[in-house]
Amino acid sequence: YGEEIIEAVRIYLDQMGSPCIYIDVFFEKYSGDLYTFGIFSVDMLRAFIEKNYVDIFCKRDYVYLQPDVSPSDLIRQVFNERKTWSFDELFERLPSLKQDTIRAVLNGSEYFRIETGIYTHIDNLDLPDSEGEKIVSFIRERLQSKDYVIANELDLSRFEVLNPHCPFSAIRDAVYNKFLANRYNKSGQVITRIGEKLRVLDILEQYCREAETVSFEELNSFEATFDPEGRTHSTCLIAAHNVMVRVSADLFVEESKVSFDVERTDEAIALYCRDNFIPLKSVMDFSLFPYAGYPWNLFLLESYVRKFSRLFKYDVRAVNSANIGVIVRKSFTYDEYDDILAIALAKSLLPLNDKKAVGDYLFDNGYIGWRNLGKSESKILANAKKLRGGGAV
Repeated sequence: YGEEIIEAVRIYLDQMGSPCIYIDVFFEKYSGDLYTFGIFSVDMLRAFIEKNYVDIFCKRDYVYLQPDVSPSDLIRQVFNERKTWSFDELFERLPSLKQDTIRAVLNGSEYFRIETGIYTHIDNLDLPDSEGEKIVSFIRERLQSKDYVIANELDLSRFEVLNPHCPFSAIRDAVYNKFLANRYNKSGQVITRIGEKLRVLDILEQYCREAETVSFEELNSFEATFDPEGRTHSTCLIAAHNVMVRVSADLFVEESKVSFDVERTDEAIALYCRDNFIPLKSVMDFSLFPYAGYPWNLFLLESYVRKFSRLFKYDVRAVNSANIGVIVRKSFTYDEYDDILAIALAKSLLPLNDKKAVGDYLFDNGYIGWRNLGKSESKILANAKKLRGGGAV
């Protein structure tokens, strides 16, 4: 390439008006001239820049005209002009940057969404050090007597008053990032000492280990304290099933309170499960089950199969309190729960093109908790048709 071309491309780079340029944007903008110069692709452009300019370099998808300025620096500078920006405004304000770069930066710890598509930078929040020190003191004192602090326990009312334009979640995260991040770990809503990490599941499991009995209502209420809006996400059920035995819809007990005759119980289940699997709900008579310390019901049966059976295991899409799921022989090999659904449909007499009938059948028989198959519907129905057509069931 001659000096004239080298000089022309340099002028075009300067005309972009940005120290960082997404190379695809530059190539697209000047593609006509670049083709004339004999530069036919982004890769050729990158090689051209690296060969002909000592003060310009390429890194990943970007051309850097200034070595000390990054795309994130440019985005940060824009938030000095105004407190809040939307995605679209930033795309228009910084046309030389890749849109995915802007999205990635805004998902970083220094930026907070204050409403749908609208962001601000932590430096644009009013977070006085005096209030922050109160939060630090509270956590330091609380961690002297327990292993964690729930973020919902923090008194952030003063910060809320000072930042009325921000939602509570943004204020909570900004306070953590400014005052706590270098001293404490935060996993979800659980704050622990630096170097330590506790999940909500860990805490709920410990709660179950320390109790002889616990009600579902207690567990649900305790889990709700870990969510900013007081919601539950079935983590308490996972924890309770991991540690305890569910003996009824509302009660979990420690394992020592239940005594299973494994051999006889498996024999009783085998009378129902003559094939590879059955829905939990298909077990309706417990007269042949040996007494285990509590009356038999579907909740106790689920717990037994989950933790004690030698011949069977329990499988389900998601933990639940509606007795949804299947008892599966451990000797049966399959890849995922959707395979069981496909086999169940293939064995049925249903017309597999009738999606409503399919959803009703699986729901009514206790395979799924909704009357549809969700995102996996096409794959499950295709597998069911293949199995039925091939005579594999």
